[in-house]
Amino acid sequence: MTTARLSIRITEQLKSNAKKASALSGCKSLSDYVASVLKLHSTEVITRYERITIGCDPFDRFMDACNKVNKPSSALINAVQFAKEQGFK
Repeated sequence: MTTARLSIRITEQLKSNAKKASALSGCKSLSDYVASVLKLHSTEVITRYERITIGCDPFDRFMDACNKVNKPSSALINAVQFAKEQGFK
């Protein structure tokens, strides 16, 4: 069930192309076609920017660094104390 409305202004040529693509894709309406394109493309863009892919060597070095336990520096201890004093949790 759709509950949101999107209003946009586009060129006549873009609208004509979208109508043709909608018909060729077998969509019930131009709105269904536009919604499907938005869903697909927005998901791809979000995935591209929220996912990091790295090779084995950088990942292994990252994991080694995470697994090494070092005592926190005095600067880090002071930063934590300052944050607590400011009300951060």
